[in-house]
Amino acid sequence: AINHIHWATTRRRDIPSLMALACDHRIQLDDVAAKAGADPSRIHEFKVLTVKAAAKVAAGRAGYGMLLDEKYGREAMFEFARHPL
Repeated sequence: AINHIHWATTRRRDIPSLMALACDHRIQLDDVAAKAGADPSRIHEFKVLTVKAAAKVAAGRAGYGMLLDEKYGREAMFEFARHPL
């Protein structure tokens, strides 16, 4: 449901060029956390950090986006909504 709300409320004009950062790798990030002995509940913090980094790179320019998942990306989606990506 949250994916649809985000999708339906953030559409803008046509963008001739799109750069997207995929940060929806749940299984891979679970594996990395397990191998590092890290608490997987911290993965959401990583995803919020990636949104902040992408927003800094985009610097308000159109054509930037991200792929996020619901499992660990919920907070990141809210962070994404605060930036003009």
